Amino acid sequence: MAGKNACDIQNRSLDLYCSTDDQFICVECQFSPRHEGHKFDLASRVLERKSSVKTEGIDKAIEALEARRRQIIKQGKTVTQDIQEEINVIINKKLDILEEQQKEAEAAKRNIEDSNDINASRFQPIEEADIKFTKKEEIRGSKCGYIGELKSSYSTSIAASKSSPIIETKHIPFNSESMRKKGKPVKTISDLKYPWGIAVSPDGQVVVAENLAHRITILNKDGKKVKSFGTKGKKDGEITHPYGIAISHDGHILVTDNHRLQKLTFDGEFVQSVGSSK
Repeated sequence: MAGKNACDIQNRSLDLYCSTDDQFICVECQFSPRHEGHKFDLASRVLERKSSVKTEGIDKAIEALEARRRQIIKQGKTVTQDIQEEINVIINKKLDILEEQQKEAEAAKRNIEDSNDINASRFQPIEEADIKFTKKEEIRGSKCGYIGELKSSYSTSIAASKSSPIIETKHIPFNSESMRKKGKPVKTISDLKYPWGIAVSPDGQVVVAENLAHRITILNKDGKKVKSFGTKGKKDGEITHPYGIAISHDGHILVTDNHRLQKLTFDGEFVQSVGSSK
């Protein structure tokens, strides 16, 4: 008790606690003049209360840890389900394309006697993009962020599968040396002022955040410009140095610029925002 087990004066066990002096004392010392009029309690009861207070704090911490553990597990299951749903969408699109080819091939087989010239090569699978996890530098999906600093010119290269609207891009600097190492691009789009973010809509439109032009540009599947919108500024709907971009599930453009996230229509109309432009 209090770092020792016996009284220094009486050499007796410290069985009492003087709440006035906040110290443990022996039974004899409670009658001494220096403790006259003081309040006392059993040492064992005081120690039990102090231990209970300490234990209560630890119990609350353990409860908080357990609650957080359950929360993380629940969040993990939710995210896993969301990812699975996204994967199912991609898989179903691929299967629909292949199923249509199978129907055409079967129909051609049934009518082979009525045709003198059938090109069997056109029935080869046109959906060739694989589904797999990739390293950080290789991005597969419906969106991507910063695509690397443009060393030689302001142009963006997009490598896509033959029919799927799902885009595939390489996270590499766009210079001649990189192109020689990584391969020839399927499509090169120029005349963009520092394209920083790229996203692809479900119908295959390519949405580009032009950082230095303070605007959003929309391209069709062939890489031709459909429209551009954006005015530099801090007001709702105005854009200052856009960089991150994505397409929401309800078909809107999400763009980050200057400490905020804005939600816009494909015509550039403001819907809502999070954060504030500085």
